[in-house]
Amino acid sequence: MVVSSFTVVVYIVTFLVGFGGNLWVICSVLRSRKPRNSLSHMNTSDRLRSYISFLAGLDLTVVFPLLIRVAYVILPTATVDATTCRFVFGLEHFAKLSSLTCLASISFERYITIRKPFNNKMRKHVIHLTPMVAMFVLSVLLTAMGLRIPHIDRTDDEMNCMQSFDSGPLSRSTELILSGAFLTLLLVISVSYFQIIRHVRRKFWQRKARVCANLRSNTLVTEPRYMREMTSAIMRVALFHVVCWLPYACLQFFPKAHGDVVSAMTTSIRQMPKDKPDSLIQWIAFVANWLTYANAAGDWIFYAVMNRELRSLIRATTERRKRSTMSQQSSPSNLHQSLRRQVTQSIRFFHSINSYRSAGCSIDESVTLPGSGVGNGGLQNNSGSTGCNEHSTLVGRSLSSPKSSIFSGEVTNTIPIVTSRYSSQATPRTSLLTAESVERFV
Repeated sequence: MVVSSFTVVVYIVTFLVGFGGNLWVICSVLRSRKPRNSLSHMNTSDRLRSYISFLAGLDLTVVFPLLIRVAYVILPTATVDATTCRFVFGLEHFAKLSSLTCLASISFERYITIRKPFNNKMRKHVIHLTPMVAMFVLSVLLTAMGLRIPHIDRTDDEMNCMQSFDSGPLSRSTELILSGAFLTLLLVISVSYFQIIRHVRRKFWQRKARVCANLRSNTLVTEPRYMREMTSAIMRVALFHVVCWLPYACLQFFPKAHGDVVSAMTTSIRQMPKDKPDSLIQWIAFVANWLTYANAAGDWIFYAVMNRELRSLIRATTERRKRSTMSQQSSPSNLHQSLRRQVTQSIRFFHSINSYRSAGCSIDESVTLPGSGVGNGGLQNNSGSTGCNEHSTLVGRSLSSPKSSIFSGEVTNTIPIVTSRYSSQATPRTSLLTAESVERFV
């Protein structure tokens, strides 16, 4: 019971870390990507970002079989069939081989870019051919895996999966190809990163020797900070891959005479069965297989979180999108602005009429009619009061001017907003709604 609980906790934590981190990398790279025609037209940084996003997708596929393993550990009495065993075996090996091939391509391109073993033209051709060679190698490995899948079957008690080893040449060849593929790809990764560190160190010592020869001193040249950071980062990445993949690759050649650790490591769904939970072979197979899942769950940390350039690009993209969203939310739409102007102009017009009526006058008295003898809304001696005449003059000028027409959409005169006058009936009429308050409300 304790072993089963421990297995479930380890699997679930590994899955959550790998799923969340790799999904974040994929979304971040897709949001910050630049439109390009093909992989061959990208520069070094763009190619590395494409590799990282592709690696994150493969690592997501690597950690998904953990859910199947958790389900069978939680349900100890559930039986398995041959189809499930072959599906899990094929999915795991496809994802692991693809992920390791992608890691080898990344390390080899980094070595070519930094070491520069060829001239510029040849180096570009080699870099462009790297994905094609990787796809060819992966197709060969997947073919060998496809020939190996028919040998996967369930155990006699239908509680676990196993693989049968034939003595035929085809079965033996596919077994050797799959076993040697993991070790070969890991060797490419290790050698590439080791050569990068060696090249950087040698360049520094050559420069230090030249400076010391000219200045006759050994203490004037110190290792730059960026060089220390780069070499330490490369060493961490290389060590992480070696620790996670070396046990799995080496145990592929473990002889069956000392225990069927290969079948338990690569094929078993329940790697800690109830009948022998304390078996050393089972624990070795469990740890070696889990380390490959840990590699898939931790790749995004070493290739995305610790990548300063990619991290800066993701941060800049996030801030740019945030500013764009805030500007879109703060700026009103064109329809809103148009409605606001129309309502404001209409309220000003009707308010001018209301202010005029509150003075106890008629609107016809303020409009200059042809032949009336009153020009420009001048003072009329037969009006009711002086205040009414003055206000009618303003309104008459406002209405008689062609620029103040309501249909032209422009207002040229400023009308007093709040007027408190008494009409002939001695009732106060006060305008309470100002154009400015309505303008702020709209």
